[in-house]
Amino acid sequence: MPEALCSAELLELKKKTSLKRLYQMLLYLKSEKCRREFVYEYFDAKFSECGNCDICKNSSESK
Repeated sequence: MPEALCSAELLELKKKTSLKRLYQMLLYLKSEKCRREFVYEYFDAKFSECGNCDICKNSSESK
């Protein structure tokens, strides 16, 4: 396989990966659910109640 083609494919893959990361960051910023929960879901980690992020604090203050 020609080196130039591999480089173009590699650049395209890096571009797609970067765009996916940017999209995830935008979702995080615009989300109205717990920030910690969002991050835990992103990494497929087990989540328990937060109560400390800006979303949770604002939610509990408005109750």
